[in-house]
Amino acid sequence: LNLTPCVYPMIAITGSYFGASASRTRGQAFAGAFVYCLGIVVSYTVLGGVAALTGGLFGALLQSKWVLLGVSALMVTLALSMFGLFEIRPPQFLVQRAAGMSSKAGQLGVFFLGATMGIVAAPCLAPFAVALLAYVGTSRQWWWFLVFSCGLAIPYLVLGTFSSLMSSLPKSGTWMVWVKRV
Repeated sequence: LNLTPCVYPMIAITGSYFGASASRTRGQAFAGAFVYCLGIVVSYTVLGGVAALTGGLFGALLQSKWVLLGVSALMVTLALSMFGLFEIRPPQFLVQRAAGMSSKAGQLGVFFLGATMGIVAAPCLAPFAVALLAYVGTSRQWWWFLVFSCGLAIPYLVLGTFSSLMSSLPKSGTWMVWVKRV
């Protein structure tokens, strides 16, 4: 699942975030990457826990035609954005606030960066996650989401720890626009 197209941008974001602090030791880089991965694990495990606690209710919601129509509309909207019809940007006050807080975000900011990774990757992970949600909702075995999230997080632990090696990767450019279009 880490090789799906929605996750690819997170690889660059994670690498650039952790690679920006070249003065950190390997242990400090590992600690930051661990907190990042903890954000991924907590976000998906909480989702699995909610599905396990609600049981069939969550599965029933995912079978509702209105929920499915809403998800379909969201996917079409996001696809139109990918085709260049419009661009989705966060509000300017949030961008300015994030820029001002970037130096003082600390470990809590790293945790939330990891937690939002799950949201960014959701469109490509959704088919598997929905199937897993349905299974967890009926079986009440929430720990499957713990396994799922650890599987997503472990490559980022390695990437964050060894991000100083990222300088040998290809630079961004117009080729990335063609990759997006393909």
